[in-house]
Amino acid sequence: MSTIVESKRKKPTLLLDNFRFTRDKIINTTIYWKCEDRSCLGRAVQCDLNSPFMKQPHNHEGDEIKCKVEEFRMNLKQRIEDSPQPVKKIYREQIISLYTTSSQITQFTSMFHEMKTSLYNARNTSYPSAPRNIDDVMIEGICSKTLNESLKQLSESDHGHLFFDETFKSCPNPFYQLYSAHSVNNELSTPKLFTLLPDKKRVASCSGPKWGTLILEWGTR
Repeated sequence: MSTIVESKRKKPTLLLDNFRFTRDKIINTTIYWKCEDRSCLGRAVQCDLNSPFMKQPHNHEGDEIKCKVEEFRMNLKQRIEDSPQPVKKIYREQIISLYTTSSQITQFTSMFHEMKTSLYNARNTSYPSAPRNIDDVMIEGICSKTLNESLKQLSESDHGHLFFDETFKSCPNPFYQLYSAHSVNNELSTPKLFTLLPDKKRVASCSGPKWGTLILEWGTR
């Protein structure tokens, strides 16, 4: 049985009969694989979409544990890419499943904190890439549809009080600051309006009092 996984350097790696191969060359529709051990002459060949087969034998023993761990990592990342469940929950479920079927492999797998960066990178592949500049930011129509209702709730805040908050830590690139307005409706405070500011120059123009005046004026229309 053979499996192709991705190495830490993002290169294809062939797992075949408990040996690891790196891609040597491609000629037309034929892929040639060589053993990852540079002192080994082991070779494998894959023609078209057929399964790869051994061309030259190895001069050392295979490493079943290492190959099984690679397969586990591949299956784990694949599920993270396809499932909306929390990454840590998926990891825990996969580890439990591995322990049930191959308990001897579990002790050789990485702990969550040791591989969480690569796991979250796998999750991010299912999301659209973040904008690099302001021109890349697209505002969907549904956002503009909810704006009027949010402004109405802000203008009807209990006791006429509005709350404003600003944060830099959770602000997405390429923006500088996230500024939000909160209202209290039916004794529940929730954010209603958000503004993404590109630089420090815009911060003063979005101060709480100015926003409050504009929102309350809108409510009298």
